[in-house]
Amino acid sequence: MASRIEIPEFRLELRIGCSEDERSRYQPVEITIRVEKRDGFKATLTDDLNDTIDVNAICSVVRNTASEKPFATVEGLSGSLIRALKQHFDVPGVRWELSISKIAVPIPGLQRGYRYVESE
Repeated sequence: MASRIEIPEFRLELRIGCSEDERSRYQPVEITIRVEKRDGFKATLTDDLNDTIDVNAICSVVRNTASEKPFATVEGLSGSLIRALKQHFDVPGVRWELSISKIAVPIPGLQRGYRYVESE
């Protein structure tokens, strides 16, 4: 039985954008994080925190990695985040998916920004 942990719309202020001017200021980004375990998390049977993935730790890895440097693209941000999560949580049978919404974009008429989705 597969199971999934989902962290919806984790909001961060990051330096991200195509131009140097855009990257010079912090902008809101929302990241939805999904981690799926094909054979289920053992905590469903044990109710033991050691048998699951710590949501606070996931958020810390994402926050720390995203704030390490400015990013030109959400694709670059997503790749860095997935690599950091896989390195920090070396758990067999886990699949990561990120959905990153850049809320404020300097494109006329694009009122709600855009979203990039990446999964492994």
